[in-house]
Amino acid sequence: VRCFPNPAKNEITIAGYALQNNQPAVLKIYDVMGKEVFSQSLLNHTSQIVNLKSFSNGVYFVQLQTGAKVSRVKFVKQ
Repeated sequence: VRCFPNPAKNEITIAGYALQNNQPAVLKIYDVMGKEVFSQSLLNHTSQIVNLKSFSNGVYFVQLQTGAKVSRVKFVKQ
């Protein structure tokens, strides 16, 4: 899973994942304290754009679960 641009200002793109057996993927974003700040089910995409305008500046962690596989990446919101 890739997250770009990093650092980000207004939006990020989450890419590099594939849905398994037509099962939805679950995208979650957590702040540095571990609080979930965003959650979305992904049904038919191989990339997703997330609007960051309501996010405070700081470090965030993206978690993407596709089937039994969980991927995590870090990004910075400026």
